[in-house]
Amino acid sequence: MRSIKTTVESVVSRLGYPEIATTLIDKSPAETNFSRGRNVGIESGCSMRGDISLGDDVHVGPDCVLNGTVGLGRGTNLNGRNTLRGTVDIGRYCAVAPGAEFRSQNHTTANPTLQLKLYRQVTGDELAWTSKGDIDVGSDVWIGSNATVLSGVSIGHGAIVGAGAVVTSDVEPYAVVAGVPAERKKWRFDEHIREELLDTAWWNWSEEKVAENRQFFETDLTSIESVSDVLG
Repeated sequence: MRSIKTTVESVVSRLGYPEIATTLIDKSPAETNFSRGRNVGIESGCSMRGDISLGDDVHVGPDCVLNGTVGLGRGTNLNGRNTLRGTVDIGRYCAVAPGAEFRSQNHTTANPTLQLKLYRQVTGDELAWTSKGDIDVGSDVWIGSNATVLSGVSIGHGAIVGAGAVVTSDVEPYAVVAGVPAERKKWRFDEHIREELLDTAWWNWSEEKVAENRQFFETDLTSIESVSDVLG
């Protein structure tokens, strides 16, 4: 017979985690603490287990797996088939393309076998997890399709990770990285613009202030002398 835990997870996954499902999870033995802000959208086929926190206006596309201590900041989009395992914190207004993965944990490679089923059959235990640390992603970050971010990595505000990249080390703010392992290919903006953007930290603005600064968001920042020229 299916356990209550398995039944709850199956039902809410098919329903796309509606508001009522949050209450159902919190009051069931599903070992999941689930909090969500306003206007959160979760599509069907998702699996969420652990301590999950979704900010306002977050969108989680179909068939995503969030397993561990996972936080998504306001306005961040997971576009589908994304896996976030372990301790992963993603800031505000990030765009995560289909197939991108964040893995702050992996199975140890120090044992004679890497095969999980065999190890379980022989020992009766699960193969141990290993990690180099949590994953921390800033705000306004774009993660390309099928990219992989590994444990212990911090990605700075405004960075871009190219499709298929494997990120094994920290990424500086507003850097554009690609490759296996990922390396910096260029900067999004000149240094003085990068510094001004970090000082501005627009991702922390209120919704009202964001709306008041339409000119800022429409501006090609590679064509101006100072960010202050286009701020309201």
